[in-house]
Amino acid sequence: MKLALTVAALLAAPAAASATPFGELPFRPVRSAAVCLAPAGEAGALVRWAPGGAELLRATAAGLAPESTVRLGDLDDCPVAAVDPSGAAVIAGTNRSSVRISARAPGGPWSAPLTIAGKLVTSVAVAISPRGDAVVTWVEYEPSSTAAHVRVVQRAAGGAFGPPVRLARTFRAPSLQTALTGDGAALLVISDERAVRLATAAPGAPFGAPRMLTRSDGYGSGTALAVTPDGRAVLAADTGNGLALFDREPGQEFVQRPTLAIGGGGVAAALAADGTAVVASGSGESVSAVLREGQGSFSAPVEFRVPQRSRTNGAGVFQTFGGSPSSRPAPLRVALGDDHRALLTWNVDERGLRAATLTPAGAGEVGTLASPLRDPLGATPVVLADGTRAVAWTDGLADGPPYAGRVHFAVEGAGDAPPSPAPAVVVGAPADRSLRPAQDLVLPVRCSAACDLRATVGNGLVQQSASLDRAGTVRLRFTAFTGALAPAHGTLAVRLESSAPGARTAQTRTAHVRLRRLPAPPFPRIVNARVKRGPGGVVDVRWSTDLPARDVYFIVYGSHGRSYRSDPDLKVRAAFGRGRRTFHVGLRDAARVRYVRLGIQQIAGRRTRTVTLSVRSPA
Repeated sequence: MKLALTVAALLAAPAAASATPFGELPFRPVRSAAVCLAPAGEAGALVRWAPGGAELLRATAAGLAPESTVRLGDLDDCPVAAVDPSGAAVIAGTNRSSVRISARAPGGPWSAPLTIAGKLVTSVAVAISPRGDAVVTWVEYEPSSTAAHVRVVQRAAGGAFGPPVRLARTFRAPSLQTALTGDGAALLVISDERAVRLATAAPGAPFGAPRMLTRSDGYGSGTALAVTPDGRAVLAADTGNGLALFDREPGQEFVQRPTLAIGGGGVAAALAADGTAVVASGSGESVSAVLREGQGSFSAPVEFRVPQRSRTNGAGVFQTFGGSPSSRPAPLRVALGDDHRALLTWNVDERGLRAATLTPAGAGEVGTLASPLRDPLGATPVVLADGTRAVAWTDGLADGPPYAGRVHFAVEGAGDAPPSPAPAVVVGAPADRSLRPAQDLVLPVRCSAACDLRATVGNGLVQQSASLDRAGTVRLRFTAFTGALAPAHGTLAVRLESSAPGARTAQTRTAHVRLRRLPAPPFPRIVNARVKRGPGGVVDVRWSTDLPARDVYFIVYGSHGRSYRSDPDLKVRAAFGRGRRTFHVGLRDAARVRYVRLGIQQIAGRRTRTVTLSVRSPA
């Protein structure tokens, strides 16, 4: 889609200050997916996922330099790291059954990974002190439940990690923020659907019970905690009714300040040693921020607004198949320099990312970075040693492999890398022009040179992306899960966006492909459906169809009551027809299931059938 020009609507702020443009240096291609880029504590230190663990990078005016690779094994979520200027550091990642931790003392090497077993592990957070004290905390969910526990391991400087300790309460979908002060005192903020709570630990002591800071209505979007080595802190929490603000003087308790009438989207905060702070909230087309100098009051909110993109059909993209939770677009982030200039970064769906400046004198214009054809991931504002601002991000293909990952870096005042010419793009004829309503469309697209592509078909609900590192042809597969791709009459419109790899602007054209829609296969009936309760809490569900089941899928719901919609412990499994006539699924952890609802649905149609079965107790 054509990249829209960006403007900033500045509310309750002085006239906009000029902003130095960011010039992007040549990007670094990587063979794996490029995801999970994040700040790592010390200015200029970043961490990103790498196969088998994590890669630490160092930002300089010359670019992003890989510094070390830490082996943590296969991870299910993004690794996180905390690096102190002293050289002390800790890094951790999770998979479903364990937490992997590596640490280093100032001037020392990374330790061999420590593995701590757990169940349904996620949401790890870490902190390090200048002398090497470390805290690692994570969330563990109870099987088949939204209830979760928070576990913590601590390490005194020069020592080893102690045993994991579980905090003495349960939470609902919690997120974690943790920090250490210079003397080893620890702070842990836990935000869930009901409240924002704080747990603290004196140097060398375990955490106390979490205490409530403020209630939440269940619609908040997270917290942001910023702490200086002397213990000064700022905490911002989106409670669903505005942004709650808390201040902490060194060694004191948090004090709540007036709530800001902003919120929704991400939350970010940064804090300088003298108390200067910036707090921001928002996402996409609207981000708001406040700033204070020293111990003064926060300014009125300043809003950075991106014009809405018009869509001819009024619909957004419903699905892009592939990808993973760890490759979600970048959150809102902020960095604060010694000159009290704040740099905010966030992504705008299918329109690259934005970098905005906020100073005590006012707000600067919003700059546009990144390709509109790849979602920027992990966009991170950086303040270099000389005060220069920079922005790092990654991108890749969610529809891989190959993922064709890239690591990008733009520096304030630098010139852009020489642009490559835009390639010529030609849409070829599909191998199969006659499609059933649920049949995929495979469309060849040729680029005259290296290119990035995004193609959207039909009503705009299905799209695919691809990249080529040289001239050639790529075959894009569009899945008909949201409806038949071949039109009943006329031709299929294919909106094609293309650019040289990584370019900030894209060219757009529409091609029309001639297709013929075939009739849908006969819709089968479910016959001989039966359930059986087995050992280990498994409910075995088997059924047949009177005809080969083509272009349909089945959904099996297991519930305690007849109405499955309100069951908090609902079990769900799915199966696809693929021309078969006999089917079998097992519902695990289903000891409470008393009823099974079995439904059949056309993949690209509206026809459905259901049957409901009672589950007998074991003999």
